[in-house]
Amino acid sequence: MRTPRIVFKSDRSIAKLRALVAFLILVTLVGINTFPAAAAAVDLNLSAFTFAVPRSITHQIRDLIQLVESFGLPRRPENSLITKLDAAVAAGEPSDTATVCDSITAFINECLAQSGTQLTPEQSTQLINLANQIKSSLGCP
Repeated sequence: MRTPRIVFKSDRSIAKLRALVAFLILVTLVGINTFPAAAAAVDLNLSAFTFAVPRSITHQIRDLIQLVESFGLPRRPENSLITKLDAAVAAGEPSDTATVCDSITAFINECLAQSGTQLTPEQSTQLINLANQIKSSLGCP
């Protein structure tokens, strides 16, 4: 899983970073459980930060399933692709990363096999690129 990015929108980055560290300490160690209260305690302007939190792997795989469905493929090739992604979702819920990686790899191999036949080369490339992003997020070989 990727670490959230923090983008500073002012030249006072060190001061903002110190305030953010204090904020995180208050939230995690001291137990202040509301962001506004913790932010106020360290005089932190939360609007100065941009957080990019990635979607869960399960959501990314489900998005990939929706993309496959949007192509309007014949039933058999579509089911073959979706079955592999469904296996990845099922393995991801108990957090079996090795099986998720294997299922995504099988999906990529199926995309390669279907490229130029049931999938256009563009569709195949799009699906493979998204699947590789998921594999990268998981740290798959």
